[in-house]
Amino acid sequence: MGLVHLSVACAVIERAGCVLAAQRAPGRPRSGAWELPGGKIDAAESAEAAVVREIGEELGCTVRALERLGRRTHAYTDLTVTLIPIRCEIVAGEPAALEHAAIRWVPIEELASLDWSAADVAVIGDYIAGRFGSEGANTKVDRAGTAEPREVPALAHPARCGS
Repeated sequence: MGLVHLSVACAVIERAGCVLAAQRAPGRPRSGAWELPGGKIDAAESAEAAVVREIGEELGCTVRALERLGRRTHAYTDLTVTLIPIRCEIVAGEPAALEHAAIRWVPIEELASLDWSAADVAVIGDYIAGRFGSEGANTKVDRAGTAEPREVPALAHPARCGS
């Protein structure tokens, strides 16, 4: 019997040089790990529609999908997940942790310091590399989720994250 395979849209919600991270709630698979918020793409639903719906359900705010980023697939022991990350902006409301233990605005240069869910590790690594370039990224996130600091110039505009 093969593993269950889920296609999941995840939101890379940006604000003032920061990205919104969500911590999985206790009692759920992979509880305590950080993830990009989002969820399963329903049948006949686009990834963009799924991320807008899921963010409304999970965070109580409305986002606009801006750009699809590179998809990544990860095999856990119990299921395989294909993450489709989508850059988003908030267009109404403020995010709240309705289904997560916590949410947090994280400066882009500090993203690799969180304990990410294994499926999110490659997505975060891709995002950091895309933001800073492969030579300029301040951190490298490997498949095991280990972050290795690198020297980089400071951002032109220091991050001022929302609460």
